[in-house]
Amino acid sequence: MTGYERLKALIASPSDGCIIWPGHSVGGYGRIKIAGRPRRAHRVAWECLKGAIPDGLLVCHKCDVPLCVNPAHMFLGTAADNLADMYAKGRQITPGPKVPRKGEGCAAAVLTAPQVDLIRGDGRSQREIARAYGISKSQVGRIKRGEHWRHLQGVPA
Repeated sequence: MTGYERLKALIASPSDGCIIWPGHSVGGYGRIKIAGRPRRAHRVAWECLKGAIPDGLLVCHKCDVPLCVNPAHMFLGTAADNLADMYAKGRQITPGPKVPRKGEGCAAAVLTAPQVDLIRGDGRSQREIARAYGISKSQVGRIKRGEHWRHLQGVPA
């Protein structure tokens, strides 16, 4: 089964929740090869169910989960629309002195501290954990090794 067929099968039945791309990812976004050219999986998912993406528009996530390929969680917008969505949800890095933000204080945080604690004790494979939380396998490894979220108690700094 090709990546494209796998994507079409994933998004074939409607779902209220995120549909996490199980394949390769780069920069937090799912990647799929179409005609030998790498593409972002969420954009291909949009095209499969909703049609072509007009020039100059982005496929933005309402759910803020970059690995989500559920077209119901997406909308077309300009870069300004995407920024406005980010600000409306409070996910921006506020201007001011450069204070290191940790954990949930980071605008790009996908996880919460309790979720990180659960991940650290989870015995499933990194792939299964990554799919469950909408993060990458490498991020799961960094959390388990204490390289990320080290400010939480019980993890060596």
